[in-house]
Amino acid sequence: MLSFRLSEEQEAIRTLARRFAEGEIKPVAREFERDEDGKLAERIIDKAAEIGLLGLAVPKEYGGGGVSNVECSLVLEELAVGCGGISTAIGASWFGQTPIMMAATKEQREQIFPPLAAADKGRLVCMAMTEPAGGTDIENPHMRSRTIRTIVKDAGDHYVVNGSKIWPSNSDNAWLYTVVASVDPTQEDAASCLILIPAGIWGFGRAERYAKRTGRLKRVG
Repeated sequence: MLSFRLSEEQEAIRTLARRFAEGEIKPVAREFERDEDGKLAERIIDKAAEIGLLGLAVPKEYGGGGVSNVECSLVLEELAVGCGGISTAIGASWFGQTPIMMAATKEQREQIFPPLAAADKGRLVCMAMTEPAGGTDIENPHMRSRTIRTIVKDAGDHYVVNGSKIWPSNSDNAWLYTVVASVDPTQEDAASCLILIPAGIWGFGRAERYAKRTGRLKRVG
């Protein structure tokens, strides 16, 4: 008989997330509407890293929890009770690191995963996909990546990336950006790629943030 009961480990993870939501998120949930600079949210993310929540999706060999999508979903459900925004930020970060788990080299994994699992600071990943011209067409398999306008060129000892993205979750405070791009849009899917861009690298810029509470734009970088 198939059992849908959670294991002891899954129950423990869900309880950890529930207690975090009750103790750390709910008491300040109303303040997030006024948290236009994101500092409060960053403090909550840091606390999530301290107790190991943020690193749950990182493989165990790199210091993370090595959990499956089931455990991740349990955590996000519990966090969303406290604040949907915090839950979305962490879920989006896990989404952004998924391509790293699927396709990164061993050297890249050793460089990226330990900081994502570390308890000293909450480090988020941003998956930058949608573009101003093509919108969500880049996710449409029938378009075969033809609408991607973020171009990557091999310059020998480095890569040059030109393009822009819109609505990328965690874009304001990400530690790493997973960017959907192409080396040649005319080659469609065969030329599509993902490139990792660390925050603060030369030439990388962020446009204006839209503050939902005031309806005003604010320069963020």
